[in-house]
Amino acid sequence: MSEPLTVRVVLIGDSQVGKTSLIHRFVRNSFEKQQKNTVGAVFHTYTEEVDGQTIIMQIWDTAGQEKYRSLGPIYYRNASAGIAVLDISFPDSLQRLQQWIDDFRKFTDNPILYIVGNKTDIENPDLNMRSQIESFASKNSAETYFTSAKTGDNVNELFKTVFSHLVKSGKLSHAMKSRVSSKKEEKVETGCC
Repeated sequence: MSEPLTVRVVLIGDSQVGKTSLIHRFVRNSFEKQQKNTVGAVFHTYTEEVDGQTIIMQIWDTAGQEKYRSLGPIYYRNASAGIAVLDISFPDSLQRLQQWIDDFRKFTDNPILYIVGNKTDIENPDLNMRSQIESFASKNSAETYFTSAKTGDNVNELFKTVFSHLVKSGKLSHAMKSRVSSKKEEKVETGCC
């Protein structure tokens, strides 16, 4: 078997929008009501066999606090995809998302972008928010997903789509299409690079 191929995906967005919770739901199939703020960045891995080739997707969880914003470029470099996350119950997180996307795109080379409206499990959502998010995603040439890290709704579909899109897009050394087997694994590292 050949050397594994690695691809980097970075989650961006404000603090408390659910970036860490989305990753934990996908990698661990768990949800913790009280999450500590991410400091710097942490990455997790998802590994899948595609046509006999091991592909590792590094999923980077970046800090959403303003004081860590300057560290973003360190984690954005070499990213093939970005998942820009907002809290659908907090409209300000959508307004601030454009700056996260602009910063991300400055340090990446034509990344695939997804806009994720998280926390669909909340009661009495703003009905206009969904259309605002879809319009925002369209302006940013991004795909839209609506998820709930709490219930797991649409989380696996999001990450599997990102993975599949990266494989098919040629962001790897060669395009591969059929999946043979898959597994989830977690690797946590803190600090820079």
